[in-house]
Amino acid sequence: MHVERSPLAQSFERAATLDQYLVAQIVEPNEPDWVSATALTDPAVLSSILESFAEARKLTKRRLAGSFFISSYVWYLAGAAIASLLIDQRIPDMDRSNVLARFPSNANGNQATVAFGSQRFFGLAADQTHAGVTVLADKASLREQLRQQFEQHLVPVVQLVAEQSGLGQRAQWNIIADRCAGIFLRVGQRLEQVDVACAEGLAFVGAKGSAMKASKTGYMKLNTASDQCATFLQRGGCCLYYQVEGGQNCNDCPLLPAAERLQRITGLSN
Repeated sequence: MHVERSPLAQSFERAATLDQYLVAQIVEPNEPDWVSATALTDPAVLSSILESFAEARKLTKRRLAGSFFISSYVWYLAGAAIASLLIDQRIPDMDRSNVLARFPSNANGNQATVAFGSQRFFGLAADQTHAGVTVLADKASLREQLRQQFEQHLVPVVQLVAEQSGLGQRAQWNIIADRCAGIFLRVGQRLEQVDVACAEGLAFVGAKGSAMKASKTGYMKLNTASDQCATFLQRGGCCLYYQVEGGQNCNDCPLLPAAERLQRITGLSN
Protein backbone atom coordinates (compact mmCIF):
# COMPACT_ATOMS: atom_id res chain seq x y z
CA MET A 1 0.00 0.00 0.00
CA HIS A 2 1.37 3.43 -0.92
CA VAL A 3 1.97 5.88 1.88
CA GLU A 4 0.25 9.26 2.12
CA ARG A 5 1.20 11.74 -0.58
CA SER A 6 4.06 14.03 0.53
CA PRO A 7 6.09 16.91 -0.94
CA LEU A 8 8.67 14.37 -2.07
CA ALA A 9 5.96 12.25 -3.68
CA GLN A 10 4.70 15.34 -5.50
CA SER A 11 8.20 15.94 -6.86
CA PHE A 12 8.42 12.33 -8.01
CA GLU A 13 5.06 12.74 -9.77
CA ARG A 14 6.34 15.82 -11.58
CA ALA A 15 9.48 13.94 -12.59
CA ALA A 16 7.44 11.04 -13.98
CA THR A 17 5.19 13.45 -15.87
CA LEU A 18 8.27 15.08 -17.31
CA ASP A 19 9.77 11.77 -18.45
CA GLN A 20 8.54 8.19 -18.08
CA TYR A 21 12.08 6.96 -17.43
CA LEU A 22 12.64 9.25 -14.44
CA VAL A 23 10.44 7.34 -12.02
CA ALA A 24 10.50 6.40 -8.36
CA GLN A 25 7.88 5.65 -5.74
CA ILE A 26 7.44 5.95 -2.00
CA VAL A 27 6.26 2.63 -0.60
CA GLU A 28 5.92 0.92 2.75
CA PRO A 29 9.28 -0.66 3.71
CA ASN A 30 7.68 -4.11 4.04
CA GLU A 31 5.81 -4.01 0.72
CA PRO A 32 6.11 -7.41 -1.04
CA ASP A 33 8.55 -7.99 -3.93
CA TRP A 34 10.82 -5.08 -3.00
CA VAL A 35 14.41 -5.80 -1.97
CA SER A 36 16.13 -3.47 0.49
CA ALA A 37 19.24 -1.90 -1.01
CA THR A 38 21.11 -3.02 2.09
CA ALA A 39 20.93 -6.54 0.61
CA LEU A 40 23.04 -5.46 -2.38
CA THR A 41 26.15 -5.86 -0.24
CA ASP A 42 25.25 -9.50 0.44
CA PRO A 43 27.31 -11.65 -1.98
CA ALA A 44 24.58 -14.27 -2.38
CA VAL A 45 21.87 -11.70 -3.10
CA LEU A 46 23.98 -9.75 -5.59
CA SER A 47 25.06 -12.95 -7.34
CA SER A 48 21.40 -13.87 -7.83
CA ILE A 49 20.63 -10.40 -9.20
CA LEU A 50 23.53 -10.57 -11.66
CA GLU A 51 22.27 -13.96 -12.80
CA SER A 52 18.82 -12.47 -13.37
CA PHE A 53 20.30 -9.73 -15.56
CA ALA A 54 22.31 -12.32 -17.49
CA GLU A 55 19.19 -14.43 -18.05
CA ALA A 56 16.94 -11.49 -18.99
CA ARG A 57 19.46 -10.14 -21.51
CA LYS A 58 20.91 -13.49 -22.58
CA LEU A 59 24.36 -12.34 -21.53
CA THR A 60 27.13 -14.93 -21.72
CA LYS A 61 29.82 -12.90 -19.95
CA ARG A 62 29.63 -12.00 -16.28
CA ARG A 63 31.22 -8.59 -16.98
CA LEU A 64 28.25 -7.76 -19.18
CA ALA A 65 25.83 -8.63 -16.39
CA GLY A 66 27.80 -6.32 -14.09
CA SER A 67 27.62 -3.50 -16.62
CA PHE A 68 23.90 -3.89 -17.29
CA PHE A 69 23.14 -4.13 -13.58
CA ILE A 70 25.09 -1.03 -12.50
CA SER A 71 23.84 0.99 -15.48
CA SER A 72 20.20 0.11 -14.87
CA TYR A 73 20.31 0.46 -11.10
CA VAL A 74 22.09 3.82 -11.18
CA TRP A 75 19.67 5.24 -13.74
CA TYR A 76 16.62 4.56 -11.57
CA LEU A 77 18.38 5.31 -8.27
CA ALA A 78 19.49 8.74 -9.52
CA GLY A 79 16.83 9.57 -12.10
CA ALA A 80 13.90 10.84 -10.05
CA ALA A 81 16.26 12.24 -7.42
CA ILE A 82 18.13 14.42 -9.93
CA ALA A 83 14.86 15.45 -11.56
CA SER A 84 13.43 16.44 -8.17
CA LEU A 85 16.55 18.49 -7.45
CA LEU A 86 16.21 20.41 -10.70
CA ILE A 87 12.42 20.77 -10.62
CA ASP A 88 11.62 21.45 -6.95
CA GLN A 89 14.95 21.66 -5.10
CA ARG A 90 14.15 18.49 -3.14
CA ILE A 91 16.10 15.26 -2.85
CA PRO A 92 15.23 11.95 -1.16
CA ASP A 93 17.20 10.25 1.59
CA MET A 94 19.52 7.98 -0.42
CA ASP A 95 20.73 5.83 2.48
CA ARG A 96 20.66 2.16 1.49
CA SER A 97 18.30 1.44 4.41
CA ASN A 98 15.76 3.82 2.84
CA VAL A 99 15.98 2.49 -0.73
CA LEU A 100 14.13 -0.52 -2.13
CA ALA A 101 14.50 -2.07 -5.57
CA ARG A 102 13.03 -4.61 -7.93
CA PHE A 103 15.15 -6.52 -10.41
CA PRO A 104 14.48 -8.71 -13.47
CA SER A 105 13.89 -11.84 -11.40
CA ASN A 106 10.75 -10.45 -9.80
CA ALA A 107 9.51 -7.46 -11.83
CA ASN A 108 9.80 -5.15 -14.78
CA GLY A 109 11.44 -7.22 -17.47
CA ASN A 110 15.17 -6.58 -17.71
CA GLN A 111 15.37 -3.27 -15.84
CA ALA A 112 15.67 -2.24 -12.22
CA THR A 113 13.02 -0.12 -10.52
CA VAL A 114 13.54 1.90 -7.35
CA ALA A 115 11.40 3.09 -4.45
CA PHE A 116 12.01 4.92 -1.20
CA GLY A 117 10.77 3.63 2.13
CA SER A 118 10.04 6.95 3.81
CA GLN A 119 8.96 10.50 3.08
CA ARG A 120 12.25 11.90 4.45
CA PHE A 121 13.81 14.46 2.17
CA PHE A 122 16.23 17.37 2.02
CA GLY A 123 14.96 20.72 0.85
CA LEU A 124 15.32 24.47 1.13
CA ALA A 125 13.73 27.02 3.47
CA ALA A 126 10.46 27.01 1.48
CA ASP A 127 9.89 23.40 2.65
CA GLN A 128 10.71 23.95 6.33
CA THR A 129 7.10 23.50 7.53
CA HIS A 130 6.81 20.01 6.02
CA ALA A 131 7.25 16.86 8.07
CA GLY A 132 10.34 14.80 7.39
CA VAL A 133 12.41 17.60 5.85
CA THR A 134 16.02 18.51 6.61
CA VAL A 135 16.56 22.08 5.44
CA LEU A 136 19.83 22.94 3.70
CA ALA A 137 21.24 26.34 2.85
CA ASP A 138 21.00 26.42 -0.94
CA LYS A 139 20.77 24.40 -4.14
CA ALA A 140 24.52 23.76 -4.22
CA SER A 141 24.26 22.22 -0.74
CA LEU A 142 21.39 20.03 -1.93
CA ARG A 143 23.41 18.87 -4.94
CA GLU A 144 26.38 18.03 -2.74
CA GLN A 145 24.18 16.21 -0.22
CA LEU A 146 22.73 14.14 -3.07
CA ARG A 147 26.16 13.34 -4.47
CA GLN A 148 27.63 12.31 -1.14
CA GLN A 149 24.71 10.06 -0.21
CA PHE A 150 24.57 8.65 -3.73
CA GLU A 151 28.25 7.70 -3.69
CA GLN A 152 28.12 6.34 -0.14
CA HIS A 153 25.18 4.20 -1.26
CA LEU A 154 27.12 2.82 -4.22
CA VAL A 155 30.69 2.36 -2.93
CA PRO A 156 30.23 -1.12 -1.37
CA VAL A 157 27.93 -2.18 -4.23
CA VAL A 158 30.54 -1.23 -6.83
CA GLN A 159 33.20 -3.12 -4.88
CA LEU A 160 31.10 -6.28 -4.76
CA VAL A 161 30.09 -6.03 -8.43
CA ALA A 162 33.79 -5.81 -9.31
CA GLU A 163 34.54 -8.92 -7.24
CA GLN A 164 31.67 -10.94 -8.68
CA SER A 165 31.67 -9.83 -12.31
CA GLY A 166 35.24 -8.79 -13.07
CA LEU A 167 34.03 -5.36 -14.21
CA GLY A 168 36.54 -3.03 -12.55
CA GLN A 169 35.56 -0.28 -10.17
CA ARG A 170 37.02 2.45 -12.40
CA ALA A 171 34.97 1.17 -15.35
CA GLN A 172 31.85 1.19 -13.19
CA TRP A 173 32.40 4.73 -11.92
CA ASN A 174 32.84 5.88 -15.52
CA ILE A 175 29.47 4.31 -16.34
CA ILE A 176 27.94 5.89 -13.23
CA ALA A 177 29.27 9.34 -14.17
CA ASP A 178 27.88 8.95 -17.69
CA ARG A 179 24.47 7.91 -16.43
CA CYS A 180 24.22 10.81 -13.98
CA ALA A 181 25.43 13.41 -16.47
CA GLY A 182 22.99 11.96 -18.99
CA ILE A 183 20.12 12.37 -16.52
CA PHE A 184 20.99 16.03 -15.90
CA LEU A 185 21.02 16.62 -19.67
CA ARG A 186 17.73 14.75 -20.18
CA VAL A 187 15.96 16.71 -17.46
CA GLY A 188 17.40 19.96 -18.78
CA GLN A 189 16.04 19.17 -22.23
CA ARG A 190 12.59 18.44 -20.84
CA LEU A 191 12.61 21.66 -18.81
CA GLU A 192 14.16 23.65 -21.68
CA GLN A 193 16.96 24.61 -19.30
CA VAL A 194 19.85 22.68 -20.82
CA ASP A 195 22.66 25.06 -19.89
CA VAL A 196 21.59 25.29 -16.26
CA ALA A 197 21.10 21.53 -15.95
CA CYS A 198 24.44 20.74 -17.59
CA ALA A 199 26.27 23.15 -15.27
CA GLU A 200 24.70 21.26 -12.37
CA GLY A 201 25.64 17.95 -13.98
CA LEU A 202 29.30 18.94 -14.38
CA ALA A 203 29.42 20.09 -10.76
CA PHE A 204 27.87 16.78 -9.69
CA VAL A 205 30.21 14.40 -11.53
CA GLY A 206 33.29 16.61 -11.17
CA ALA A 207 33.12 17.42 -7.46
CA LYS A 208 36.36 17.33 -5.49
CA GLY A 209 36.84 13.92 -3.91
CA SER A 210 34.16 12.27 -6.03
CA ALA A 211 34.75 8.79 -7.39
CA MET A 212 33.20 10.07 -10.62
CA LYS A 213 35.68 12.94 -11.05
CA ALA A 214 38.33 10.81 -12.81
CA SER A 215 35.94 10.11 -15.67
CA LYS A 216 36.16 12.13 -18.88
CA THR A 217 32.38 12.54 -18.80
CA GLY A 218 31.14 15.93 -19.96
CA TYR A 219 29.06 17.70 -22.58
CA MET A 220 29.63 18.90 -26.14
CA LYS A 221 27.82 21.62 -28.08
CA LEU A 222 27.69 20.64 -31.74
CA ASN A 223 25.89 21.63 -34.92
CA THR A 224 23.54 18.92 -36.20
CA ALA A 225 22.52 17.89 -39.71
CA SER A 226 19.53 20.22 -39.39
CA ASP A 227 21.95 23.10 -38.72
CA GLN A 228 20.90 23.40 -35.10
CA CYS A 229 23.30 23.78 -32.19
CA ALA A 230 22.59 21.09 -29.61
CA THR A 231 24.17 19.73 -26.45
CA PHE A 232 25.28 16.10 -26.35
CA LEU A 233 26.71 13.84 -23.67
CA GLN A 234 30.42 13.16 -23.91
CA ARG A 235 30.79 9.75 -22.33
CA GLY A 236 33.81 8.72 -20.31
CA GLY A 237 33.08 4.98 -20.21
CA CYS A 238 31.84 2.10 -22.33
CA CYS A 239 28.76 0.09 -21.36
CA LEU A 240 30.05 -2.97 -23.31
CA TYR A 241 26.87 -3.25 -25.36
CA TYR A 242 28.99 -4.02 -28.42
CA GLN A 243 29.93 -7.34 -26.75
CA VAL A 244 26.30 -8.47 -26.51
CA GLU A 245 25.14 -10.85 -29.24
CA GLY A 246 23.72 -8.65 -31.98
CA GLY A 247 24.93 -5.50 -30.23
CA GLN A 248 27.15 -2.71 -31.50
CA ASN A 249 28.94 0.39 -30.28
CA CYS A 250 26.55 3.10 -29.13
CA ASN A 251 26.62 6.26 -31.22
CA ASP A 252 28.43 8.15 -28.45
CA CYS A 253 30.72 5.26 -27.43
CA PRO A 254 34.16 6.58 -26.39
CA LEU A 255 35.79 3.55 -28.06
CA LEU A 256 34.79 4.82 -31.52
CA PRO A 257 37.22 7.01 -33.46
CA ALA A 258 36.42 10.65 -32.69
CA ALA A 259 35.38 11.48 -36.26
CA GLU A 260 32.97 8.53 -36.48
CA ARG A 261 31.50 9.28 -33.05
CA LEU A 262 30.82 12.92 -33.96
CA GLN A 263 29.31 11.88 -37.29
CA ARG A 264 26.96 9.43 -35.59
CA ILE A 265 25.96 11.89 -32.87
CA THR A 266 25.23 14.84 -35.12
CA GLY A 267 24.02 13.00 -38.22
CA LEU A 268 26.56 14.92 -40.29
CA SER A 269 28.65 13.17 -42.94
CA ASN A 270 32.20 14.11 -43.71
